[in-house]
Amino acid sequence: MSQAIEQSKKLSITCVTIGNFGCGKSTLIGHLIYCLQSKNKDFYTKRIETYEINNPCLKYASLLFPHKPEQERGMTLAANPTLCFTPKYHCVIFDTPGHIQYMKSVIVGLAQSDAALVVLDAIDDDFLDPCSQARQQVKERLVLAHTFGVKQVIVIVNKMDMSDYAKELFDHFCTEAATLLKGIGYLPKKLSFVPVSAWCGDNLVSPSALMPWHTGPTLLQTIDSLALPLTRESLLERPLRMPVRRVHRIGGIGTVLTGRIVAGRMAYDCRVRIGPAPVTTKIGVDSQRFWEYRHGQVGDNISVRVWGSPRDYCRGDVLSLEEAAPVRPCISFTASVIVMPHAPGRMRVGYAPLLHCHTARIPVRISRILEKQLRCNEQPPETLDTLCSGASYVVCVTPLRPIVVERFAECNALGRFALRDKGVTVMIGVVQTVEYCDDDDGDGGYFAHGGEFERREREYQLRRRAAKKEDRRIRRRGMRPRPHVHVAKGAKVNN
Repeated sequence: MSQAIEQSKKLSITCVTIGNFGCGKSTLIGHLIYCLQSKNKDFYTKRIETYEINNPCLKYASLLFPHKPEQERGMTLAANPTLCFTPKYHCVIFDTPGHIQYMKSVIVGLAQSDAALVVLDAIDDDFLDPCSQARQQVKERLVLAHTFGVKQVIVIVNKMDMSDYAKELFDHFCTEAATLLKGIGYLPKKLSFVPVSAWCGDNLVSPSALMPWHTGPTLLQTIDSLALPLTRESLLERPLRMPVRRVHRIGGIGTVLTGRIVAGRMAYDCRVRIGPAPVTTKIGVDSQRFWEYRHGQVGDNISVRVWGSPRDYCRGDVLSLEEAAPVRPCISFTASVIVMPHAPGRMRVGYAPLLHCHTARIPVRISRILEKQLRCNEQPPETLDTLCSGASYVVCVTPLRPIVVERFAECNALGRFALRDKGVTVMIGVVQTVEYCDDDDGDGGYFAHGGEFERREREYQLRRRAAKKEDRRIRRRGMRPRPHVHVAKGAKVNN
């Protein structure tokens, strides 16, 4: 118990892994946790010995596979948080999938992290090619990480044992990674480069004798050298905000919500409102960090026991105190967005992509284009009816389902977002102003505008089915389906 209390007094920091499929992210974090584990060492040893017989390639990665589908397929399918204790930090590491099919799980991990661990494969030369697909996938993940406020990056060059621990190869990867990160917007002083071998454990916890040319810190020392976000102290005095990451039903306990506190403080046995639906309940906090003090603050990943059925809650809900600025669903919000250079064609008013904000993922519609932010010597457009790639705009976004967002100046974690369509990030931005539902009945205005949200949902589903039907018709004719351009009712389209 004394050891648990001693560990609970450490500072909390959250990291996320970024990398392509097969670069060794799960093996790296699994071996690091195995080296740092002292309490349940025998349990992990038995599990590793079991996988050495059945599937030796996954003996360390299996420590991060909590679900049966992941164990059967031998790959990460969701952003799984893993707890470890370094000499300085109480560290939670999100192991994210590397396959591009599970990009939505990667965004959930990025939206809740303070630092990123970029894992590169030393025997894969595709990253060194600026036009390769592997490099473009890593770049997209880093752009999203920068969008969601991940300002510190550790570049890890893995599988050094399979490249004969070559210093020239490590320097080449560092140069290419530094060029890529600098182009995205990361400061060079915020970057760290570490050569490791996840399979052999070289340079994870202790320096490796096989790499005498590397005089820098190990991976564990590099994680301890990370700095806490400067805004964390100012967020302590803000109203409580905790986006829900996952909903569990645990026998003997009940419904448990897991998430990360992004603003304010939480105490045991308090009354909270969970939005966007007006659910008010009393909670009991079973924190991963606090064993004795039963409270949480900004940066803590905690589990909250609530009353009610798991069907009353879902990922993307936001938890707040009932008496101190409770959350409310928004009808629409104004945002400053940047259209990505690889966005598909011209996007008109009425375009309906998917919004990724904190842990929520809902369809939205671009209802109006208010302003185009002009560059130097750029002439203003005659009409504002299309969004061109590579430009910046101020737009009005209308959610098609209930969601909780806030101004970026008030709560930056609830004010950052990315818009994606067909597996591609098309826009990134921040929230400037929010139009909330009226709170005349004390329910956050949810029921007053419930019919409006249902109408928007029906309209979105009808347009989505019509677009899929058009794609099937085009494929039957042997033609390539064109990118969907969603047009609002009454809008004019020039073909």
